[in-house]
Amino acid sequence: MVPSGNHPTPGPSMPPMPLINLVFNKPAFQRGVIQGKGPYLAVDGDKERENSIFTEIRGWWKVDLEAMASISRIVIYNSDHPWHLRNAYILVLDNNFEVTAGYHIIEYNHDVIEIDFSGEYIEGRYVKISIWEW
Repeated sequence: MVPSGNHPTPGPSMPPMPLINLVFNKPAFQRGVIQGKGPYLAVDGDKERENSIFTEIRGWWKVDLEAMASISRIVIYNSDHPWHLRNAYILVLDNNFEVTAGYHIIEYNHDVIEIDFSGEYIEGRYVKISIWEW
């Protein structure tokens, strides 16, 4: 997963800053581990590796950005089984675990999911993906 953004927000006289991978090597957590595939596999920069973080209903995965950050988009590389993210919720949470933005994936069968906040920056510290049912 690659929430990306930059900080500070460029002003009128500043050129746009390149987007950076905010989750690279950040602490990640998930409900359950299967076949030794832990949550860190989603933040190690390898977009091709299967990490099987969603193996159960009501499963979840979360990354801690370790500080509030400005997020302009979220990209999820879903290389193992695209249907695993059907009926998933992607949430951006602040320091107090309050939702600052959310997105519901009802039906999705692609390898890459991109959530673009239309040029806006969403402030958050955590990004969480939850599966409610298949």
